[in-house]
Amino acid sequence: MVRNEHEIVIHCPIERVFQFVADLETWSQWHGGEVEKRTSGPVGVGTVWEATAQVEGRPMVVTVEATSYERNRRFGIKHVSGAIEVPQVFALEPVEAGTRLVTVLELADPEMAQAARQQWERDLLTLKELLEAG
Repeated sequence: MVRNEHEIVIHCPIERVFQFVADLETWSQWHGGEVEKRTSGPVGVGTVWEATAQVEGRPMVVTVEATSYERNRRFGIKHVSGAIEVPQVFALEPVEAGTRLVTVLELADPEMAQAARQQWERDLLTLKELLEAG
């Protein structure tokens, strides 16, 4: 497994950052994938989303499940269908400037690690810009 870890400080309250990160239906605003629908109730452990992700420029339909959910602190997901399995965790903490967001994803394919690293660096900058703009 290749571990990709990213950290960013977003000048925005932790509640707002968590709201965007912990609901995959907002991801189309800042992440390279598009969520088509939530397939189970309110967001929490066990919530399932159907999504179309872009992997190396090609669309891939995946099912994603929430594996951890601690309001304003931690959110974890895993792909439960599709060609790749990528567990990912988002940890949030308040800092003087706003919110520190750290995300870690584990990739089985070392060849995908660099592309994933670059994609997440862009995505987190987009999230930061979106949330800081209000």
